[in-house]
Amino acid sequence: MHHPDDKKWIKEQLKKLPKEYRQRAMHGYDKVFREVFDATPLVHQKASEARREANTRLRRYVEAVLERNINGL
Repeated sequence: MHHPDDKKWIKEQLKKLPKEYRQRAMHGYDKVFREVFDATPLVHQKASEARREANTRLRRYVEAVLERNINGL
């Protein structure tokens, strides 16, 4: 289901996370992708909008987890 370019990027992002956060990250990615895909009215925009939102969510999640771990919170 994921775009070929995204598969590599997603794997790279997941590798940055401690193992205990990876499943939650993928669950969140899939959830956002499905929600945005279903909510986007124009068929030709569904996949690109869903990819953008899910990738943004994953990037922010990885940044937040890494920041939290660096600061020891």
